[in-house]
Amino acid sequence: MRGILVLITVALVTGCVDVKQPYVEKQFFLIQVPSAEKASQTIPGSVLRVVDFDVSPAFTDKELVYLQQDNQYTSDFYNSFFISVSNMFTEASKNWLQQSAMFSQVVSLNSLIDANYILEGLVQGVYGDFRDQNAPKAVLKLQFLLLSVNENGENEVILQQNFHEEVSIADTSAAELVKGWNSALEKVLQDLEGKISAEILEK
Repeated sequence: MRGILVLITVALVTGCVDVKQPYVEKQFFLIQVPSAEKASQTIPGSVLRVVDFDVSPAFTDKELVYLQQDNQYTSDFYNSFFISVSNMFTEASKNWLQQSAMFSQVVSLNSLIDANYILEGLVQGVYGDFRDQNAPKAVLKLQFLLLSVNENGENEVILQQNFHEEVSIADTSAAELVKGWNSALEKVLQDLEGKISAEILEK
């Protein structure tokens, strides 16, 4: 299933004001995924707190990042994310887990509700691999850490998992790249849900 592409454009004028001057459009994007299907089982009495995701320093800026040659990355001033990378992936993951209903409740970091599970995330990489212009790819690297919280408030790691998805895209346009990331994130969240189910429900 293809993800949902959100695009906002803003017209910028460069140089002096002149009706003959062309406008340069700066485009803003959001990575989003479609609604998750309901999980076959819900973890009884479970409350999951989703902590704001960390982001590797190379990918904290909003500008889209491209890998042009081995170890050579560039950022695109005219094509950016609409919100911070951390907020975007945190919200997308939280919304997916809420919709799947695998946990009885899914709450954000600032919620006053006591949680017995905590999910942490790290965006290790989100970039377009354009080293081969004839076979561009959207690359997404995420790490998740799931902890259980006992009655004494002590945490125990029950799942630590790295995900690396590469999605072939039609061309090197920003719109195609974001569609690729949408598909990659959907696949990652489906796999994460399966890993959680195996660790908690199937044991």
